[in-house]
Parts: sequence; structure tokens; C-alpha cells
Amino acid sequence: MGSDGRADFRMVGLILDVGQRALFLKMIGPASVIDKEVEPFERLAASMSIGDQHAQPQPENPHGASQGPPEFGWETPEGWVQGPPRRMRLVTFAPGGSEQATCYVAILAGRAGGVTANLNRWREQMGQKALTTAEIDDLPRLVVLGKPSSMVEIGGELDDKEAGAQQNTAGMLGLVCELEDRTLFVKMTGPRELVQKEKEHFKEFCLSLKRRLP
Repeated sequence: MGSDGRADFRMVGLILDVGQRALFLKMIGPASVIDKEVEPFERLAASMSIGDQHAQPQPENPHGASQGPPEFGWETPEGWVQGPPRRMRLVTFAPGGSEQATCYVAILAGRAGGVTANLNRWREQMGQKALTTAEIDDLPRLVVLGKPSSMVEIGGELDDKEAGAQQNTAGMLGLVCELEDRTLFVKMTGPRELVQKEKEHFKEFCLSLKRRLP
């Protein structure tokens, strides 16, 4: 039985003790999906390391351009407020300065399950049915970091476990960008009206992502 009380859920987890700190990696979802993703989960775990090479995002630039980890940079949309560093994220924002909405960027090793699985996982989080391959092929794409990247817009009910709240009129914008050996995710959630209002800023932010020269 999963942590949400559903018998068809499965969890895979890892705890790494590194002296004064501990690293946790957890995957939870329908057993039929988790069974297929155990090997990618293990590859992700094996690829992780602890050291100065994984620097935290730097503070926001006062001129509007935010500098992320050494490899990436971006332009902060007007009105967005950058939050403190978070584990497993490159950067986190409060779109429009609202505490009710969140937009973040994360990168995982390899394909991280693939575009289809991740888009449909997001749809499931919002209480929506999975998209077919043809429907996913018809989704809008943005060219992010030189890669055509699928973008999805979803409305529904969002069970925000992190905030401990249920949003009954929630919205989500998500983008999956497959790089050479990694997958980049940009995801915004919040009240549907606010997410819709910030849609163009979300697209501008995604398009502004860039790799910085060494």
C-alpha cells in the first residue's frame, strides 16, 4: 500500500549517509509505472555525487538576470521572486510574487523516464487522463537550449503534498527538454487563474534558459 492509502501504489527509496548530512531519493506512483522506472531510478542514484561541483544557485542579479549554477543562466520574468536554494532544483520562483504559485527547474540524469511518461505523470497529479502518443505529438513545442521541447498546460485538482493542501481549481504548466545526457524540467503550479496569467512569462523564462560559457 502506498503512502496515500492506495493499494496499487509503490514506493522506491534510497538513503545515503554522508557524515553530518543525509541524501534522500524517493519515487512513488502507480505500481505499473514504478515497475518500469526502477532501472532509470537506479541509474539516477548511481549518477549522483556530493561535492563543490554541484553548486547552489547564486542570488538574483539586481539588473534582472539571474545566474544559476555555473553551467546555466536565465532571465527572470518581471514580477517573479526567486526563492532560496532547494534540494534537487536549479532554481525556484514565486511567479508574480505569489506564495500560492511555484515555478522551478530541475535536471535529472538520462531520459528520466522519457517525455511521455513525465507529461502523463503530471496529468495524473492533476486528476486528468493520460495523453495518447498522437496527442503528445500535437502539443506545442518551444526551442529550449537548442532542443524542441514539449510543453503541456493542465487544469484540474492538485494534491500539493509539499504544501499540505488541496487546490481544487489548480493549473499547471510544464516543459520537458531532453538534452544529450540529461533531461531538464520546468514546472509551474498554482491557482488556475494565476497560472494562466503567468503563461507568457513561463514561456519567456523557458526560452531564456542558456548554457553559460566556461
